[in-house]
Amino acid sequence: MISNYLNNGIAGYARMQESRVEFLYETISESKEHIESLLEQAYQIGKHYN
Repeated sequence: MISNYLNNGIAGYARMQESRVEFLYETISESKEHIESLLEQAYQIGKHYN
């Protein structure tokens, strides 16, 4: 439901022809290692986006 809204609603409004939604879980963490792994995950998602 949320993915559909973000992909079709917001991306469509912005006239983006392609979009993809990725969810990063447990983003409110005090663990520095966990936060660094989330940043790496986000970087890899962006790096390999087609």
